[in-house]
Amino acid sequence: MISKSFRYWSRFTIGLIICSITLFLTIPTILVVFSSFNPTSVLDFPPKGFSLRWYFNLGERPDFRLGFINTGLVGLISTFFSILAGIGMALSIQRGSFPGRHAIYAVVMSPLVLPGVIIGVGLLMVASKTGGVGGFPIVIVAHTLMVLPFVLRSILISLENMDENLEKAAAILGANPMKRFIYITLPMLRPGIGAGILFALIMSVNEFTVSLFVTARSTQTMPVVLFNYTMAYIDPTIAAVSTIYIVTTIIAIWLLDRLVGIAKILRLEGKS
Repeated sequence: MISKSFRYWSRFTIGLIICSITLFLTIPTILVVFSSFNPTSVLDFPPKGFSLRWYFNLGERPDFRLGFINTGLVGLISTFFSILAGIGMALSIQRGSFPGRHAIYAVVMSPLVLPGVIIGVGLLMVASKTGGVGGFPIVIVAHTLMVLPFVLRSILISLENMDENLEKAAAILGANPMKRFIYITLPMLRPGIGAGILFALIMSVNEFTVSLFVTARSTQTMPVVLFNYTMAYIDPTIAAVSTIYIVTTIIAIWLLDRLVGIAKILRLEGKS
């Protein structure tokens, strides 16, 4: 039999490892947040005081203002299109019987394994042939393609866990396909859609590699603007942008938890 002391030290060791990993992942974030309030132009820690200088610097620079606007606009539009496409594809792949549906699924999920450089170059070639280089349409298409795998997978999980007997019961009671979709299927897919929205927004806001190829000066998203900025300057402005990203992500997760429930999204409360 395993002795009590062995079990105690095993739990202690596992707890110590978990705490060490948590600190390892958290400390860089804490350093970045504190560095963003440094009054000096050197990106160091600990800060030599407290100042909002670098946050005001974001508002004073037109490229940063435009970058935030473009990032939000592209993120929201690409998320909207990816949700629409994800719902349709999930229903077709899960319940359809047409040939090639597995191939379609593999193609849609390919951005997860293909290097972003390849996708970026391919989209740039397409844009150059259609005259859309650097325009918002090609940027939105690029972001939609990059976030669609996460959306599709999230919705597929909800669809696989859904009780189809509810739809059959609604059909027996006289509900037409549209009513069954609106009042039965769509609410049951809510956890997957919520997770898809969260993943899509986070991935779109942080998308850099493909955006570097398809954006122009007027359509640059924040990661591209930040990359260009760091080529000339290294100051706490970078930390200020990172802090805004961190706070925005926390707020998005909190809102999603209030509206949908993180536990449901992570499948901690049974089936959707």
